[in-house]
Amino acid sequence: MLAELWSDEEDLNLHIRSEEYHNLLLVLEMALKQPGIRFDTISSSTGIETIEKARCQAR
Repeated sequence: MLAELWSDEEDLNLHIRSEEYHNLLLVLEMALKQPGIRFDTISSSTGIETIEKARCQAR
């Protein structure tokens, strides 16, 4: 499994156009079985406030 994280779509697109990614695609093309490729996106993220909110609701 290969997992990578980008801060935004522009960074992802730069990576996809990179020589490093081109080399990865060449390796994938040589695979006996086509690997699954998936791009997941996160529409939002939160921090400690999610824990605080959940803990306050439990009281």
